[in-house]
Amino acid sequence: MVKKLLMVIAALALIVPLAACHGPAPEEVVITTASLPEGIFNNIYGASLAASGGTGEYIWSVASGALPEGLNLSSAGAISGTPTSNGTSSFTVQAASGEATATESLSILVHETVPIGCVCAKTGDLGPMGLKMFQGAELAVAEINAQGGINGAMIDLLEEDDATDPAKSLERVKKLAEVDGVKVSIGAWFGGSSQAIAPYAEANKIVMVSPSCTLAPSLLYEQGWREYIFHVCLHDGLQGEILAKIAHDNNYTRAAAIVQDTPYGIGLGEAFFEALDEYNITHMDNVVTYDRATKDYLTQLEQIKSWGPDVVLLVSYCDDGIIVFKQASEQGMGLDNGIAWLGCDGNYGSGMFEDPTCAAFMANSLVAGTSSAGPSPEEYAPYANFIAAYTAAYNASPEVYCDHMYDCVKLIAAAVEKAGIYDGKSIRDALMEVGQNYQGATGVISWDEGGNRLSGTFEIWKVRETAPGKYENYRVGLVPVPLE
Repeated sequence: MVKKLLMVIAALALIVPLAACHGPAPEEVVITTASLPEGIFNNIYGASLAASGGTGEYIWSVASGALPEGLNLSSAGAISGTPTSNGTSSFTVQAASGEATATESLSILVHETVPIGCVCAKTGDLGPMGLKMFQGAELAVAEINAQGGINGAMIDLLEEDDATDPAKSLERVKKLAEVDGVKVSIGAWFGGSSQAIAPYAEANKIVMVSPSCTLAPSLLYEQGWREYIFHVCLHDGLQGEILAKIAHDNNYTRAAAIVQDTPYGIGLGEAFFEALDEYNITHMDNVVTYDRATKDYLTQLEQIKSWGPDVVLLVSYCDDGIIVFKQASEQGMGLDNGIAWLGCDGNYGSGMFEDPTCAAFMANSLVAGTSSAGPSPEEYAPYANFIAAYTAAYNASPEVYCDHMYDCVKLIAAAVEKAGIYDGKSIRDALMEVGQNYQGATGVISWDEGGNRLSGTFEIWKVRETAPGKYENYRVGLVPVPLE
């Protein structure tokens, strides 16, 4: 019995050192890259693979399939090169670390063209303005594609009409992202649509560049939605200050504001009142709001008339603005009766002149309006070049925000080219870098950390009759921003 026990102990003595020679089992390697960014035909591509486990050092290779033509995988896990074909390429990569290995199936989609979304208002209250604005985007795309696109990849502008409806704005952005695979879009066009879109854009890393959403940053970003929304236009906090200064410079002493019941209307109206306080100009306790859908604003106008203002700000879009001015004319609330009117970017444009009563009232009683605009074409060549190109293409002068739409496309194209890949975060980071001292048609564009434009120009405009029954907006002054 003792002899057998000694034999077992001797055997164990031989086994333990043998096991010790082999050491512990190698730690499992896990490839943590689950997907790769999309590429663009003929544009430099770059992405890196990642893994965990093993020794912490990995040798990468393609186990099966093939990368898109023109791309290579280094042993350090870097995928780089310039795609020379389009479509989806599927392949399996392997990561080796010591004796441990792992594989992962991946794919890369290379776009033949660069899809850029455009969620615009071609119908609804902003329809008349939107139809003109879209031409600015078309002009920019035509110029870029005529010059070879983005390194040979043509821009494909995918247009969706949101009918000036915030809910439809979000619906259209989702369609572009989830059906068409769009990572960057022009939009949103107005405050309500920005508030509707921003949470989705943030969560899904969809870059949005707005030509015309003037909503004050505090109203848009109070929920923290700021990383993926950029603004080419100036915001309403600044516009309110300029409108108040106009009231002060014209010696008005009692001010009112009639505004649509939207974030845009209320935001600009309250910014106007806040700035009036700095000039000690008396104003009504609150802005007077109306529901655009009612199409009748007599009750609100009568409330303002009974208070006795000498100046009234209207914050509207085209269709509702026409009704307000018509009814104000019918109520004897014009300059002939001692009441001057101020306008804004929302009621600028030829669409307001479709109704002759409205047009005549604006020419007679609207002492000034404001809008974010390009600088003096006599002093700034890029803006003069834009005006010339637009006029040649459409046989008409550009209207409000046409130039901003143009800049949106040019900025996006520059950011996509810089990013090199079609990926929301990469485009967002590139756009932030491109948008610093960028020489746009609308002037020098620089953004703060939240994508808000820091400098630019406001136009002071009026309306005049150029021939019997024919009217136009015309520029009477420029106000540079930052305000002095």
